This record gives sequence, structure tokens and C-alpha cells, in this order.
Amino acid sequence: VLCMDTSKDGRLLLITYRSCLLLLPTFQKSRSAFDYSFKKGEKPSPYILRVHPKTLVRNGVDRIVFNSGHFDEKSKKGESFIVGVADNLLVFWSLSAILEGNLVSSTIKKTEERLIDSKFVYDTDDLVMAFENKLSLQLNQSDL
Repeated sequence: VLCMDTSKDGRLLLITYRSCLLLLPTFQKSRSAFDYSFKKGEKPSPYILRVHPKTLVRNGVDRIVFNSGHFDEKSKKGESFIVGVADNLLVFWSLSAILEGNLVSSTIKKTEERLIDSKFVYDTDDLVMAFENKLSLQLNQSDL
């Protein structure tokens, strides 16, 4: 496990592994996994988030290795997007699409330099990107 993030309401846990991001529902039968240990047959099923192979080929990427993954945060509504960081790539997933079963992203953005991390700016669709020697602001991701 490289990175973990939770949704604002605590109902979703985002876990970053090298090969994928895992979205885990934390509520099952009105019980929270933070307060209750589920039996083997009761555990919520995770969503395994990946990048579409054609998208990788189109961008000249042989293999993707994630550094981190994060939810966006909105003050008046729940999360809408997840961003994953992998080398010089930003990978985006729509949370509503994931919950409808679309677990494969075709939306990536390449950067000139290797990314260390990236997070959404609170209450916006803008991203703060951390590179080895600088920070950068990427404006308006709402067109994803």
C-alpha cells in the first residue's frame, strides 16, 4: 500500500497499489468497516481501477506504476473524481462512472516532468501538482 484516502463521509476508502487503485466501500448492511469486522462472506466487494490498454499505447506507456491516488473534495456535495498519479501521468476516473461499473479510465494527462503527487484544490476542479523541484497549478479539470 503506497497511499490511502477516504471520502468525506467515510463511506469509501481509496487505496493505491503500484499496479492499480482500489476503491473499497466501507459500509455494508448499515455497518461501517471502521467500527465492525465483517465476516468473510459479508465483506464489501472492492472496485479495481485501471487504465485502458489502448490509452496507454496511445500515450507510449508500456506499464503504469502508481504513486498515489486522491478524491476531490467539494464543500456542498460529495466527491466527483479520483486522480491517480503515475510517473509523469495524471489518470482521472469519474466516481459516478465507477459506481455504475466503469472501472477503466481512458482519461489521462501527461506532464513534462515526473510527478511526486497531485491533489485537487478544495472545492474546485483545479489540481496542485508536486514535482521534484516545483509546484504547479493545473486549472479546471471539469472537462473530464
